Amino acid sequence: MSTKRLVGLAMASALIASQAAAGAEGWELTGVWKLNAKCANWHGINFVTIGEADAHTVLGTTNVDDGYGRIVDGKFDGVNVEFTNKYLWNGRRYTEYWHGKISNGGKVMRGSFTTTNTEEIGPCTFSGRRQ
Repeated sequence: MSTKRLVGLAMASALIASQAAAGAEGWELTGVWKLNAKCANWHGINFVTIGEADAHTVLGTTNVDDGYGRIVDGKFDGVNVEFTNKYLWNGRRYTEYWHGKISNGGKVMRGSFTTTNTEEIGPCTFSGRRQ
């Protein structure tokens, strides 16, 4: 086998391996998500807007009822997402820690989050679709 052919095969193998490492899914996270949250003491709709998402950063905003929050930290690997949401509720500041997974062709997100507002909300699960 010629050197040129071996180099070509090596490059093709490297491309296939990099695509496999990224996962067949490799969904996009940025955009608006309408997520139905079910918590111990509260149920509601969260509109989550992701402006930036990569392996080291997730930034955006959340909006629920008349309050809103800022996504200040996180990470996204193309399927799994984690982010920290800081928000104001009833005049007090709280933090949520979200963990989720993208599925269904990149159209669905589901997971759970905890909050420092344990008295009013408690631990939560969420699921919803990209808008």
